[in-house]
Amino acid sequence: MTAQHRAATTAPQHNLEIWGTIAAVAGVVMIAAGYLLGSVTNSGMRLSQWNGLCASGVGQFAQALSTRAATGCGEAATLEQLHGWLIVLGALLVIAGAAAGIYTANHRPAPAAWPQTPGGQA
Repeated sequence: MTAQHRAATTAPQHNLEIWGTIAAVAGVVMIAAGYLLGSVTNSGMRLSQWNGLCASGVGQFAQALSTRAATGCGEAATLEQLHGWLIVLGALLVIAGAAAGIYTANHRPAPAAWPQTPGGQA
């Protein structure tokens, strides 16, 4: 096997290693962003608490009376959805990156054998 042939056969695996690493790092960043988004406070309440208040009977009544409350509750619901999706998609990217790493570790090409000289040893 020539060096050029070996390079051609390992290029797709090298790309898979790179993309797997990028996916895993991006997944960790997305999980961290989702966690941080969930810990955002507004008037001393976390995002999930704020969204829960908006979904309650009192929150529904306040939204009917005030467009400002309705707008704030809409933003809270949107951010709560974004929070969840960031964590889920981040976890899927970490899993995909780990799978790519495991695949490339188990499917490495065998190293080229030393050339044999006639008569045995060199």
